[in-house]
Amino acid sequence: MERFFTLWQEKNFYNSLFLTIGRTFLCFVLSFAFGIVLAVVANMSKPCEKFLSPIVSVLRAAPTVAVIYILYAFMPAKKMAIVVGFLIGFPILYSQFVTALSEVDKNLVTMAKIYKVPILRRIFGIYVPSILPTVFDASRATLSLTLKVVIAAEILTLVPLSLGGKIQSAYSSFEIAYLLAWTLLAIVVSFVLEIMVSVIKKAVVRWK
Repeated sequence: MERFFTLWQEKNFYNSLFLTIGRTFLCFVLSFAFGIVLAVVANMSKPCEKFLSPIVSVLRAAPTVAVIYILYAFMPAKKMAIVVGFLIGFPILYSQFVTALSEVDKNLVTMAKIYKVPILRRIFGIYVPSILPTVFDASRATLSLTLKVVIAAEILTLVPLSLGGKIQSAYSSFEIAYLLAWTLLAIVVSFVLEIMVSVIKKAVVRWK
């Protein structure tokens, strides 16, 4: 704990922290965008859903460490951490979004079509309120998971300015207190990200 509260004095502490967080957010935004768009497409087209299903299943089943090592052979470590985070986060969000869209009340959708409700009103009046809880819950879990995957990629590929790089340095020098301090920081950041999503969820639900 003493080492943890002095980490901010370390050289490149803020660069390492915020670069890892930045990679995590970039992974998450890409995963979210592709997930929601392809989930909508899959919901509208059964052939598309059947085409995407095995791809998503393969991505979900692929061992994370193996994916990291394979991609490391083809791209720089910094970019590779982002790609790995996307490949892990996307299938989770896509599957959650597909499930949420499939559970939208079909009677409401049919009634809206009968009364010729404009498409934007259907989207924001029926679909968005129905899937919002799932969107936030899936986002909270996936954002935290993405951080862990990004840090794992940084550790295995020795990204210098990153939380993973700091953890790897502590491990290499066998400084247990130092290693535990950086690990604790990663856990704290993960909790903060989850709390942030929960706060946004409460604000949006209250507004809605």
